[in-house]
Amino acid sequence: MNNQKNNKKYIAYIRKSTNNNDKSSWHIDNLSDGIKKGQQEKTKQGFYPSKPPLGYYSYKTSRGKVERRVDCVTGVFIKKAFDLYARKKTSINDVMQWVKQQADVVKFTGQITRKKWLRIFRNPFYYGYFKWGGKLYKGSHKPLVSRKLWNKVLKKLAGGGK
Repeated sequence: MNNQKNNKKYIAYIRKSTNNNDKSSWHIDNLSDGIKKGQQEKTKQGFYPSKPPLGYYSYKTSRGKVERRVDCVTGVFIKKAFDLYARKKTSINDVMQWVKQQADVVKFTGQITRKKWLRIFRNPFYYGYFKWGGKLYKGSHKPLVSRKLWNKVLKKLAGGGK
């Protein structure tokens, strides 16, 4: 059935013109459709089909499967930053100041800007979910923080927690 759809698509392109650009255009469109289908299937299985955020890394198992794993240095660091920011009187500037004091972590992460901290704190990946194509999926990766802590941080951000 899918083959017939592709053949009809190809025939429509050929009828349009015998120009090589149209044939390559068909091939690119067809390839793009295949990639999108593969990504959709991976997301349904809980795999984030992109580069993992700070605190995680990609690991290829002996069976060739790629997993998202917690980085033993930056992962602990990100979790601590969530804990720190969730406290009542701690601001993002306080978190950034704390980061500067962690020289060993900074050499792995570089300077993390305020904008990047906002992105990190709002990213559902850290509590075990991820967004892809406008939808929220349950990830197969290990969460760094609890949903409760993530919600607390998000609520503080929404309330203007500086």
